[in-house]
Amino acid sequence: MESIELRSLCASSKLNSISKAAKSLGLGQSTVTMHIKRLEDELGVKLIDRANRPIRVTPAGARLVQLATPILGKIDAFKGALPEANQETPISIAAGQDHIPGLLRDVVHEFRILYPKTQLQIRSGILSEATEMVAEGIVDLGLLARPENKNGFDFERLIEFERVLFTPLEHPLLASGIVSLDQIVDWPLIVLRRGTCTRTAFEAAIKKTGLKYDIVIELDNMDLVKEYVAKGLGIGIGSRPDPDAHSKTAIGMLSLSHLLPPEEVGIVTIRGKTLSPSAALFVQAAREAFASRA
Repeated sequence: MESIELRSLCASSKLNSISKAAKSLGLGQSTVTMHIKRLEDELGVKLIDRANRPIRVTPAGARLVQLATPILGKIDAFKGALPEANQETPISIAAGQDHIPGLLRDVVHEFRILYPKTQLQIRSGILSEATEMVAEGIVDLGLLARPENKNGFDFERLIEFERVLFTPLEHPLLASGIVSLDQIVDWPLIVLRRGTCTRTAFEAAIKKTGLKYDIVIELDNMDLVKEYVAKGLGIGIGSRPDPDAHSKTAIGMLSLSHLLPPEEVGIVTIRGKTLSPSAALFVQAAREAFASRA
């Protein structure tokens, strides 16, 4: 006994017509007739009286319709709840320490407005640590810079960031501008820890010049880098912040686009992985959030 067979009987009983029942269910008339015949054969009773027009259900048919109607209603309610239940599945995300303060925060803010019942589990680390979380299935996806080793990963680019130098207000570099890296290494540097994207790009560029540099403070958070720079403890290197983001830290900023390559950031997943419905919704929210900045 299949639910579709019960639906055929209930619809025929309600509409007093097999043809109308077939139309309401999007089935052929012969299919509905076959469904009712299967029920009659399985139960050994006659369910529809076809001798008269319009057709009528027999007492046995009426009893089966009475029993089946609430069951079918519960099945429909369960199916209707599935999309919402899928959207409420927790999502685990890996993010680079470069991006936790601003980039991820903005996406999470928009996602929470759209799907307030969905729990987000956020893990952070340098790029190699975060991509390893993705590779090992510890997280559903990463919001990260393009992986250094692309083997085994799918990468969907969402946005590109310019690298910049952060300085205290009225710093001499703000007046002179940045022409070469040797101007930067003359000052104490405040940076994120080794392995973060911008620091890796800076150190790769410096290595080619043979210049020496002095790191005085190493931190795990870009907001802290900006705060320490604002206090006059050194200069910092990072990605240009979102112009719409609100910051209480008053600092100067100079472009390094002519000295350091831009940083591509996007969605990183295991190659060929099918995301859960809730994770797919997060990806869509990220796409929409960054589309407006393109």
